[in-house]
This record gives sequence, structure tokens and C-alpha cells, in this order.
Amino acid sequence: MLTKIICFVLIILLPCLMFSQDVLHLLDGTKINCKVVSINPETVDISTGENMPKRTINKEDIKVIVYENGEVETFSTIKKTNDNNQVKELEKRLAETEKESKSNSNILEVIVGCCALLLILALIPVPNQ
Repeated sequence: MLTKIICFVLIILLPCLMFSQDVLHLLDGTKINCKVVSINPETVDISTGENMPKRTINKEDIKVIVYENGEVETFSTIKKTNDNNQVKELEKRLAETEKESKSNSNILEVIVGCCALLLILALIPVPNQ
């Protein structure tokens, strides 16, 4: 009976754990965990949950989008300048964002792997003593 309960709970939780998200970094420093629905010429449409309405954000307010697969798309533009410090700072922030995204996806893979292992172990019959 306990095995069936554990299997049921894991089967219910596994899709929740596998819902991967994109991360939207706004120019004001805000991070939004979401799913990018579409990218239009001036805006980006996002969804922050399955039952949540679609939101539209202007591209001019977005610094970077880090997609669930680790791909990074930059939207903010740097004003043309001869100062390389601004370019180096943006490259540094972009590299940090990529590292954070890869770290988050690795954690998710470990969690899903552990859940799968628990599910397998729950299905193995325990001999009676």
C-alpha cells in the first residue's frame, strides 16, 4: 500500500518538477521566471504559469532572456561609445547570467533524476520477512 502511495505522489510531482522556465532579466534588475510565448517586433509575450494570463513586455525594458535550454538572447542595446568598460561590464553580466542558467538546469536534472530513482525503487517489490 505504501509503495502505491509513493508511486502516486511521484507521478503527480514529476511533471511539476519538469516544468522548465525561461528567465527574463529586465533593465531595472527584476528577474521574471516565465515561459516566452512569442517575440514580436516591439514586444515579448510571456506566461508566468499555466493558468495565468499572457503578459506583454516591451523589448526596450528587457536586458536579457535566458531560455530553458541555456540559450541567451540580449535585447538591450549599448549606446555607441569609445569606452570599452561598458562593453566589458555587459559581457561580464552576460557570462554570469549564462552560468546561473546552466547551474539551475543542472539542479533540475538532479532533482528529476532523484525522483526517477525513487519511482524505480518504489516499484521494486520488498520480500516479506
